[in-house]
Amino acid sequence: MGYGGDMVNKRWAMARNGLVENVVIWDGVTEWDYGDFEVFELEEGSVVGIGWVLVDGVWSAPVQPEPVVEPVVDPGVPSDFII
Repeated sequence: MGYGGDMVNKRWAMARNGLVENVVIWDGVTEWDYGDFEVFELEEGSVVGIGWVLVDGVWSAPVQPEPVVEPVVDPGVPSDFII
């Protein structure tokens, strides 16, 4: 059956050891070799993506690092005044 037939394409997470390494669109029926990955059908509207983890059936977003805030130095302020 060609593209646009009766099959419905959905998003699937490809994970190793619970860590999502890729997200693909697949009809869930057509045979393809996904190697040593486990594949998980994602619910419509799911935001799961690369870097997410699956633990005990629950998806968790990757931890985002805290942003580094660099001090702003005003060239018009004497350097001995800066704390």
